[in-house]
Amino acid sequence: MATQLHLDDFIQGDDAELAITITLNGAAYNLTGRRIEILVKASRVTPDASQLYRLSTVGASPAIVITNAAGGLAVATLTDRLVTAGTFWYRAWTAATADDTVDRKTFNYGNWTIRAA
Repeated sequence: MATQLHLDDFIQGDDAELAITITLNGAAYNLTGRRIEILVKASRVTPDASQLYRLSTVGASPAIVITNAAGGLAVATLTDRLVTAGTFWYRAWTAATADDTVDRKTFNYGNWTIRAA
């Protein structure tokens, strides 16, 4: 399920939307009853506890919104307060529980490059 995907079309200070499509074996992955998390940190080896920021479908103002659960579709909204120029490491996953202990599946990971304005 996990695919290495480098993200590089972001510009520092711009708001942006990241379209998310999750599939498993070529078919849409049903997100009903699940959540999505994206963790961004300085590098692959940086401990998760030292994350720069985390986007989630959880909370009062989620940064990720599931737009079509059965179709495996969601949108992550990045605001200028989250965007700093540089190259970072990210990992994106879905899980059935808030503590990630049930059925956690990583779907994308890789470098995330944000270019200076």
